[in-house]
Amino acid sequence: LAKARRGELPGMIRTGATFAAACDDWLVYKRDRKVKLSTQIDYEHMVDRMKKVFGERFGAKLRLEDVTPETVEVFRDALVDEGLSDRTVNKYLTVLHGLFVWAQRRYRLPANPAANVERRPNAKRRNIDVFSREEVLALVRAAASEQDGMIYLTAAFTGLRLGELLALR
Repeated sequence: LAKARRGELPGMIRTGATFAAACDDWLVYKRDRKVKLSTQIDYEHMVDRMKKVFGERFGAKLRLEDVTPETVEVFRDALVDEGLSDRTVNKYLTVLHGLFVWAQRRYRLPANPAANVERRPNAKRRNIDVFSREEVLALVRAAASEQDGMIYLTAAFTGLRLGELLALR
């Protein structure tokens, strides 16, 4: 009974790590795995928000082993309340799941609290209104420079994203 009061039940894991510290350690691990810079930046932004939301809801000293599926659901619902899209909320849940997969190896956590948390429904794709060939050519003619015109033309007929277009030389 005394052990139970002290939180020393058989099989209970004591990591000694807070959720925030584990997030920071996971970022270092990901950096060492040499993920793409854009992915690393995404992870850093997402971890900052995760630490903020978890800290606000459960305290900055929330221990890693005290994160439960219910805790993750509160996090998910907080992101929804902030107005994030379902796709973005699901991206956070995926990253959080990956963080806990790593934490299971690193800290010997017995379970992943994000594993069975229900994801947000995927929204149906809406029809995209695209420019006609004539509209694209009019846009190219109205461009401020020949280079801008070529970028508009390339964008319209290749489907490249903005970052891909800007990377072209």
